[in-house]
Amino acid sequence: MSGRRGPGGLNRAATVGVLALGTAAGLLLSLYGPAIPELRARYGTGEGASALVLSAHFLGAMSGIAWWGLERRLASRTWLATGTGLLAAGSAGIAFGPAWPVVLAGAVGLGVGFGVIVVEINVLLAEGFGERAAAMLNLLGATFGAGAVAGPLILAATGGYRVPFGAGALLAVGALLLARDLPGTASPPEAARPRVPPGLVAGFVVVVALYVGTESGIGGWEATSLLAGGTGAAAAATWTAGYWAALTTGRLLAIPLALRVAPPVLAAGALVAAVGGLGLAHVPAFAPAAYTLTGLALGPVFPTVLAWLAAAAPGSRTSTAMVFAVGQLGGVVLPVVIGRLVDAGSPAVIPSAVLGVALCCLAAILVLRGLAGRALERAAAGLPVSPDGGRGPSPGRR
Repeated sequence: MSGRRGPGGLNRAATVGVLALGTAAGLLLSLYGPAIPELRARYGTGEGASALVLSAHFLGAMSGIAWWGLERRLASRTWLATGTGLLAAGSAGIAFGPAWPVVLAGAVGLGVGFGVIVVEINVLLAEGFGERAAAMLNLLGATFGAGAVAGPLILAATGGYRVPFGAGALLAVGALLLARDLPGTASPPEAARPRVPPGLVAGFVVVVALYVGTESGIGGWEATSLLAGGTGAAAAATWTAGYWAALTTGRLLAIPLALRVAPPVLAAGALVAAVGGLGLAHVPAFAPAAYTLTGLALGPVFPTVLAWLAAAAPGSRTSTAMVFAVGQLGGVVLPVVIGRLVDAGSPAVIPSAVLGVALCCLAAILVLRGLAGRALERAAAGLPVSPDGGRGPSPGRR
């Protein structure tokens, strides 16, 4: 493989290694759900207790992202080596833990490694490929999705969760070897970088939270919605899997668009298409295909918004970590809100509830586009930027 370096100093081997780490992360994350029945049988836990393994993972992931944002002395190569070590150790704890507390500790460790790796590889591609960042982040999202599709298939083929957890850990170690030529020194401290307006960061947090809520809301409630509309149980499960596959396909299809279309325009356009799909999902006969088309449309949104963040707040670890960590709360809170609405009414409310979240996300992107544009103009002109990202005071005023 050629050692020539891309625009951000990443050679081809390192780029492939970063993408392979994304595949390993997606594979390992996808194993928890299918592994829960076997974990419950092996360790004698109840349904509620067995689901704690997921909570432990996400607690670890949030901690890993926060650690990454606060610690500024470690280089990219060190971060990925540390994250991969935690990923491998956590996988071993889950696969071979002699007792349930060891499994939960393994999930926390895997989660910390997962959080560190996911945020670091996204930042590496976002900052390393300049105008091609949106295309590369969509490719990374596609490789993550490919891993998430492969994980349950490997578990089904091997008849247990131990082999796939081991395979995911080995893939991560192999990917790290490919990425060994990454920078070995830390980036300049943020004090030497332009200040990022808090209002701008808050705007990105809101957009990501609403997007993640939309994506996970469909993934978590599509089957219930389809069952209520008369689709059979097996078909509803198949269509839900098709939704996740469509997300991955959408990211692949968006790569050439991302090379030609500005990130805010691409993200807004994708959400407009998703809103159309969710509108169609109100018709039971069209709902299965409509949810799949919505997944296809939503695919480019998250990676494209990350590329936009990298351009609007270059090199700001704190901003990136906050957007990643706090934005993920949308995937925790909004599906629960939809569940409460279903309990209070009926499953017929699901497409309307998700449509409302998607419309809010679209509105947030349009507002953020104005904030980010003004902040970039002020930064380019060397003028002060107000805390909300607006014009700020005139140089002649006190």
